[in-house]
Amino acid sequence: MLKIAVFIKDPVFREKLVEIIKGYIMINAWDIEITVQEDVIENFLTNCSKEALSSSLYFFDLDAVDTLSGQLDLLIKVRKQDPHGYIVCMGEDDSNLDKIIKHHIEPLDFILKSGSEIDVKQYYGCLESYYLRQFDGEDTEREPVYLKTLDQVIFLHPAQVLFFETSDRSRKIKCHFIENKEERIVEFTGKLKDIETWSRHFFRTHRSYVVNLNYIHSYQEEDKLIKLVNDVWIPISYKNLGHLKNIFDDRDIL
Repeated sequence: MLKIAVFIKDPVFREKLVEIIKGYIMINAWDIEITVQEDVIENFLTNCSKEALSSSLYFFDLDAVDTLSGQLDLLIKVRKQDPHGYIVCMGEDDSNLDKIIKHHIEPLDFILKSGSEIDVKQYYGCLESYYLRQFDGEDTEREPVYLKTLDQVIFLHPAQVLFFETSDRSRKIKCHFIENKEERIVEFTGKLKDIETWSRHFFRTHRSYVVNLNYIHSYQEEDKLIKLVNDVWIPISYKNLGHLKNIFDDRDIL
């Protein structure tokens, strides 16, 4: 049985979120146990063994902790207790997010709160991602992809990414990815030469494109094009086409 732990100080927000989570679990008929923690989180960690917490999903309201050092201390304790767990951070301010990432907390997502309103799609996405990684074997790579835009940081599992392409805007990259079963595009600052090292499934086809190998449907050698599963055609250089053929010959890495 999978486990979800909810740590939210505000009782109204906590009750709303737990109701949303339970409803989504019931609709999907998932075998997931929910723990709602109203006491201090340290007590919860002390009372649970590492085996009991293995690969759990945690929803943490960072606003319940006054200082950054307190937030980091808490998250580090959780990560040590459950190295393979999935942490979703929530807060009304994401200014400390870079510091959290630098401490190797590896959050599954960060959800920016907006008063008492709850964006259910974001929470549904976290639940789906957690469930799929546990049962569909997608968690071969734990390190998430972080895309920082002007107003938010997006956390993606490599399996969500279809492809990257350079934007018309200087030093900007477009990421095409899947979220809640829909294709989305987000633009961020980055370099393709760095992006192709983020995952063993990311492959540089052309100076302007990096694709996810798992979503290649076919290729046309004469036209130097590859077709993705969403019917998008991507150019590929002659040299990289040769590399791609070698990869297709070794299906174990796809």
